[in-house]
Amino acid sequence: MTLGAPLPDTVCSLSAAPGLSAVPASGNLRYFHIELEGPDGTPYEKGYYKLEMFLPEGYPMEPPKVRFLTKIYHPNIDKLGRICLGILKDKWSPALQMRTVLLSIQALLSAPELADPLETGVAEHFKHNRAEADNVGDKIDELLDALIPNETSPNRTRSVGRPPKESALEDHEWVLVERPSDGLSPHSSAGIMHK
Repeated sequence: MTLGAPLPDTVCSLSAAPGLSAVPASGNLRYFHIELEGPDGTPYEKGYYKLEMFLPEGYPMEPPKVRFLTKIYHPNIDKLGRICLGILKDKWSPALQMRTVLLSIQALLSAPELADPLETGVAEHFKHNRAEADNVGDKIDELLDALIPNETSPNRTRSVGRPPKESALEDHEWVLVERPSDGLSPHSSAGIMHK
C-alpha cells in the first residue's frame, strides 16, 4: 500500500465507542489524535489520556503504531508512552479494526499484564504493593500542582476533568465542543469535532 493509496473502509468508518475519541490529523489521514477515558473502577478512572496512532504504509498487514502522550504509571506502558500489547506486535491480524485496538488498550488499563511487563520496576511495585502503586499517579500530579500551580502540563500522569459538553451551536456536520475551564483539562476551552 503506498502512502497515497486510499485507506481501508475500516479506517474511514471508525465508529466511536464510549470513552474513546479518534480524530484524524488534518492533512494526514494516517495519523490520529486519540483521547481515552480511564476505565471505571480502576485507578485511571476520571482520567483523560492523550495518545497518538499512526497507520504505517503496510497497514492493515502491519499493526498501527500507538503510544501514550499523557504520562501514565503502568507496567505495560513505558516512560516514552510505548505500549506492550500483543495485538500491536506478534498477535496482530489484518482483520482487527482500530476500534478493537483502542478498546484493547483501554482494557489493558483495567487488567495489566504483570507477566509480560514493559516496565519491570512498575510491575514489581504492582505485584508487591498494588494499593500503593495505584496511588503513584495521584502523588505525581499533587507534586506537579505544588511546583506548577494553575497550569496544565503534558507531564501530568492524567488529566482529570469532566467530559466535554456539546453546545447548541451546530454548523453543517461539525459541532462546537466546550471543554470545562476548571484548570485541570489540558485542552483549550473549545474545539471542533466531527459529528
